[in-house]
Amino acid sequence: MAELLNISYGNVIVAAALPAVLYYVGLYCMIDLEAVKQGLRGNPQEQKGQAWAILKEGAHLLIPVVVLVYFLIIVGASMSRSGLISIASIIIVSWFRKKTRLGLQKIIQGFIEGALSTVGIAAICASAGIIVGVIAITGMGSNLARWFLALSGGSLLITLVLTAIICMISGIGSADHSLLYYHGRRGGPALLKLGAPPLAAHLFIFYFAVVSAITPLYAGLSTLPAAFRVRR
Repeated sequence: MAELLNISYGNVIVAAALPAVLYYVGLYCMIDLEAVKQGLRGNPQEQKGQAWAILKEGAHLLIPVVVLVYFLIIVGASMSRSGLISIASIIIVSWFRKKTRLGLQKIIQGFIEGALSTVGIAAICASAGIIVGVIAITGMGSNLARWFLALSGGSLLITLVLTAIICMISGIGSADHSLLYYHGRRGGPALLKLGAPPLAAHLFIFYFAVVSAITPLYAGLSTLPAAFRVRR
């Protein structure tokens, strides 16, 4: 999103802060209601005390997160630079306590595991780049924008509804990174032509593309392989 809009990642964090808070508030309410429905109880008071002791013992490990947010929002550094500095702070902070101290062997093992974990992310980014290139070369984004505008009759509300439906349907089974690139190039131009703020338009597209993973349609499609296996 920061790359598409040519803004700092800190601006994206600030814009997405309120939706993130609302998401976790809604998540807490649903878990609480489900717990009441199932008759579940919270942890005993003794375990709560242990959790606080564990948090107090490992609170210094939250410093790298603060460092990352500081360089992204306050300093306005790039993602790569902020990530590199926060990784270095992890190594330094780990030396504060003997239990969490990282030696040379653990650091090397961490680099190996980190390199292996980037394989899947690299594949996602590569596929997203291919999708964006195809959309840019074929002009699909501008064509879809014209179709959306024609179907909506120039109404921003109807365009938002159409964009949300398309995002929820085509976002099923896709990764978050490719979702934003794909839908941002398709539905974004239509929303921008109707006067929607660029950052708000991309957050709207990203939200409904991600929501596709929790819709009844996704749940039904995800059960098809199991249904076929049962029939066989």
